[in-house]
Amino acid sequence: DKYNTIKASGTKMYLLKDTICCVYYETLQTQNIKSITYKTTNEKSSARMFIDFLNKENENNRHYNIIAHNGGNFDFYFIISCMTDLELMECQIQMRGITIIGINYRNNTFKDSYCFLTDSLSRLSNSFKVEQGKITKMELHGKNISSSQLCFYKPELSFDEFLDLENNDKEFWNLYIKYCMYDCIALFQIWRKFMDCVNGLISKINPYILSKCPLMSCSTIGSHSKKIIVEI
Repeated sequence: DKYNTIKASGTKMYLLKDTICCVYYETLQTQNIKSITYKTTNEKSSARMFIDFLNKENENNRHYNIIAHNGGNFDFYFIISCMTDLELMECQIQMRGITIIGINYRNNTFKDSYCFLTDSLSRLSNSFKVEQGKITKMELHGKNISSSQLCFYKPELSFDEFLDLENNDKEFWNLYIKYCMYDCIALFQIWRKFMDCVNGLISKINPYILSKCPLMSCSTIGSHSKKIIVEI
């Protein structure tokens, strides 16, 4: 129920909060794939916990390429809203309109995969034939439900009451965590296939161009294409 009213238009701007942050990642040194799930508490939001993780990894000289599908309109705003003033001073934010298309924070790069692959995660899962694609259908309390029904489960609950479902409705909460983590796994697999395909095609043209124009060097598919043309 918390929102601000925009005076010019009279429309409501709802104040959003993050409930959980799922991370599925691989370290290049060990090539081990790991997963983390942070849950918002009274002390810290899940986004803040993720920033703390990046800060701790930075102390050990470990940095990451962070991909979120449509993160420029959602996830990345949660991230920067939790940063301290000092952290924001070390944060380079790239905008396109009101969309955050790129962040560089302490040698960690954030990119929105939707700026390269403009389709839903479920369709991309099918197109790229990933092993663990986005979950679209599931069973909860003996009934078959869609992903939309899962995401809008008991909309009458307050934010704190929703978080309490971890204790009051464990079947839902476990399914909710699994659903969110599978989104991360699907995107991890999709992005890896996409990156390998694009970089492989560039390498066939000229390995030198690939050294100058790998996929991760740009924030959108358009800017990446332009960079290749300039190099050619």
